[in-house]
Amino acid sequence: MPGYIMAFNAAKDLPALILVGGFVLLIIYGAIYTRKEERKDRERQGKTG
Repeated sequence: MPGYIMAFNAAKDLPALILVGGFVLLIIYGAIYTRKEERKDRERQGKTG
């Protein structure tokens, strides 16, 4: 498949790719954030207990 056809298909699918990519990033960021919050809660419980 020539490069320009691939580039055309990528340009056609770009909005979908951005949407999916943003969604994946959001999930990853959310997972990291919740893990950090859980660690903070555990530390808090450890100090009080």
